Amino acid sequence: MSNPRECQAILEQIFAGTTARIVDHLTTFKGFDYTVNELCKILDISYKVVLTTLKDLEKHDLVKNTKFRPLKWSLEENEQTLLLRKFIFQVATKNIERSAKSF
Repeated sequence: MSNPRECQAILEQIFAGTTARIVDHLTTFKGFDYTVNELCKILDISYKVVLTTLKDLEKHDLVKNTKFRPLKWSLEENEQTLLLRKFIFQVATKNIERSAKSF
């Protein structure tokens, strides 16, 4: 892994930015829910950016509130997120195949 981009999350390799990091994390850890503070610590992103991003993602039905005290967020279960998870898996598989060929 000499290329720094190989250490990035799958979506972040293709779509740079905090939104990609948040979506990639919630997709990778599907089934878990997180407070904004937890995501801030895990992803090293400011509170305001995480909260704004989650609200934007909620408008597109990609994330949902799972608990209200404390407010927690998780990946929505729908066709959009299923396709997103499949896309991430396919990109990860291609990355692995590409890495295997270089050995």
